[in-house]
Amino acid sequence: MVGRGLQRKNGWAIGEEREYHDPDVQAEADSLLLYRLLEEEIVPTYYDRGLTAFLTAGIAIMKEAHSYLRARFSMRAMVKEYTTSLLRA
Repeated sequence: MVGRGLQRKNGWAIGEEREYHDPDVQAEADSLLLYRLLEEEIVPTYYDRGLTAFLTAGIAIMKEAHSYLRARFSMRAMVKEYTTSLLRA
């Protein structure tokens, strides 16, 4: 699945929310999705906006991704998850 609500805000997710039994089939599905994303969204955006605007948008995406991920993969989040799982045990 591309995006999962992330598209053009903080990046694109590659792959679906499922795992294939055959890793070769999974790799093929993921690569087809990646090529579709590049051909239909990323490369046309570059040509529509030009290099400067494309890089400016890319920096904004990186900053948003950092902000989004920092809240989910911080030490505080890890300790909270560990404490919650420990209390359940």
